[in-house]
Amino acid sequence: MYASTNAIAKFAAVVAGFALVASTFAVAAPARAATAAELEAQVQALLAQIAALGGSSASASTTFTMDLTLGSTGAEVTALQNWLIAGGYSIPAGATGYFGAQTQAALAAYQAANGISPAAGYFGPVTRAKVNAAGGSTGGSTGGSTSGLGGGEASLEGLQARDGEDEEVTEGGSAQVAEFEFDVEDGDIRIERLDLTFTTTNNGTTEEDEPWETFDTITILDADGEEIASEDVSDEDDWLEEDTPFSYRFTGLDYVVEEGETGTLIVEVEAANSVDGADETNSWTVYIDDASGAGEGLRGIDGEGLDQYLGDDTETVSFDVVEEGEGEELNVSSSSEDPDASTLQVEDDTRSDWYTIFTFELDAEEADVELNEVGVELSTSDDNLQHVVNDAMLVIDGEEFDDFDWGTGASASTTLFDIDGDFTVSEGETVTVEFMVEFKAQSGNYATGTTVSASTTGSLIDSEGADDITADGSAQGETHTLQIDGIIVTPVDDSATATNGDIAGDDYGTYEIEVEVEAVGSDVFISQTATTAYTFRIENASTGAAVADIAAATTTTIGSSADTSGGAYRVNEGDVETFNFTVTYDPATANEGASYRLQLLTINFGETSGDPDSSAWSAVPAGDYETNGVLIQD
Repeated sequence: MYASTNAIAKFAAVVAGFALVASTFAVAAPARAATAAELEAQVQALLAQIAALGGSSASASTTFTMDLTLGSTGAEVTALQNWLIAGGYSIPAGATGYFGAQTQAALAAYQAANGISPAAGYFGPVTRAKVNAAGGSTGGSTGGSTSGLGGGEASLEGLQARDGEDEEVTEGGSAQVAEFEFDVEDGDIRIERLDLTFTTTNNGTTEEDEPWETFDTITILDADGEEIASEDVSDEDDWLEEDTPFSYRFTGLDYVVEEGETGTLIVEVEAANSVDGADETNSWTVYIDDASGAGEGLRGIDGEGLDQYLGDDTETVSFDVVEEGEGEELNVSSSSEDPDASTLQVEDDTRSDWYTIFTFELDAEEADVELNEVGVELSTSDDNLQHVVNDAMLVIDGEEFDDFDWGTGASASTTLFDIDGDFTVSEGETVTVEFMVEFKAQSGNYATGTTVSASTTGSLIDSEGADDITADGSAQGETHTLQIDGIIVTPVDDSATATNGDIAGDDYGTYEIEVEVEAVGSDVFISQTATTAYTFRIENASTGAAVADIAAATTTTIGSSADTSGGAYRVNEGDVETFNFTVTYDPATANEGASYRLQLLTINFGETSGDPDSSAWSAVPAGDYETNGVLIQD
């Protein structure tokens, strides 16, 4: 248990007074000798003051942070027992520090008296918040403050894990290996605690199969790259768990995320100077969850002074810790400049413009690297790639290379570009590589709506340097659609709000996605009837699973700035019009109490107002056409 600063000071004063009394009677010659009864009375009075300060003050200022149940032991059990006894709930054995049947019965009695259901004698998040609030703490936070936090009782929702800037970290080096995002709804939250859990596929197979042997430092950053926390993690005793899965706790954080905003936690690791392994690399996975798996790895306090939690061991990120000089002198990785999935306009009877359909990066970490050959895997939905693509070239850091050989595949082929040492990636330099394509005329070659995509891996790159060089890593581009006529869609905005009433079953969510639609090749028409104009799905924001049957639980609308014609919106060729798709979802009883989001799937269109849904445009990538999740309680 923890005592307040004032209690500690008083305790010290009493102890000092006790020592002074003892020394006075042992050394000084009093004017009148105290009787044995008087000495005993003074000693008992001092002991009573010490006991009072050590008990009541500790109980009043204890902050409970753990789930406790039968068999639990430790300081928090003792503090809880003292708190219950002080409240008049009997524990005959007293504050022993062991959570047994007597403590369970006393806690159950407290729960029953305070309307906590079930009153089972389990000390979990609901009871803990109640006890902390009753004991005068700030809702169970570790000394956290609600100062500056707006809104009411808030919630943490929609945890998502994403790859960091780097897929690996070299021994002795640092890398941003993971990024976690979450939504804050119904009020502001100050993030105060984070448990990061690590697992490794190398457990028992390499020398560095434990995190304190692998990592020197772990740093947490926000979306702007500002440091939230940084810890030396090389001491085994600092880890919560000393066997896989390994968990490390960051406390005392002060990261505020406002209502309706998305929080971002970037994980940067610094690898130890020696990562000796049988397989030259150590593979690690990291996620946010506490060691007990109860989903409480992320904790914050809201404006009501209540603790809010989030964690999900299915939202994981994997990365490698690589031994220096082993297979990573040239690294292939995705580029932030890689174009999003898009609709590319081709021509009916002539070749298209040049389009960049894929961008990746090459990083020479330890030496200058000469490129001899660079391969790109090109794929199409057509049965013959050479029916679709007329020409291709690479642009490396602004320099063009168009000498290439087609592979032998039909719908997928490796295009090998001959660089012949004419480009060197300097040590410590990262260069951007663009893969550009010119498409054949569509008529007589391929169907409108044909798709193309590109990717590459280290195995497709031949290079050389002072020592033998092995390229490592991979990058995957987005899928692009070829159309003569059709629509190009650009996401503009989205929103999600929950309406939570006081009557059971009257809560619902309202979701809106706004896009711009450009007509390509001809005028297009989109129905004014929402049920035929677009398709969508409602997803559980935490799991990504679609709600199976939503027909009876949703209402849909469509609105647009476009002119109308014969019951349809008309978008003239070359024009851009704004469309708003709105869905209201009222979940069935079985689906209540969860966070839901809207995902747009397709926009249907046609070439005449009488047939406005003969073609469909697909919303990809999905993440660009979905809202945040909101909690629908009942």
